[in-house]
Amino acid sequence: MLGLALAAGILLLVLALGALAGAIATRGATQSAADLAALAAAGALTQTELRGVAPTDGVSSACALAADAVRRNGVQLESCRVVGVRTIEIETSRRFANWGEARAWARAGPRP
Repeated sequence: MLGLALAAGILLLVLALGALAGAIATRGATQSAADLAALAAAGALTQTELRGVAPTDGVSSACALAADAVRRNGVQLESCRVVGVRTIEIETSRRFANWGEARAWARAGPRP
């Protein structure tokens, strides 16, 4: 009887560690997608500025590029906005096994 309880306890511990590892991996993937999207959007914003495109058009195309980047990484874009003149701020999220949600935030561009 003690052996069965010990085996059940070990199995429960292994399952809990597996869930924790999955949550950590989801958080890392969400942060990576946010970082990538912020860098891509900031680069696109700089390129549109160099071409003389209106600032509002540059922001919308940069945020569209960020949305595409996070979507390709299996993450959802929560917000995309410009801070200062050329700095993009991105917030992303991703669900983890119906237990919770990982959120990440990234900023790219010169300091405001």
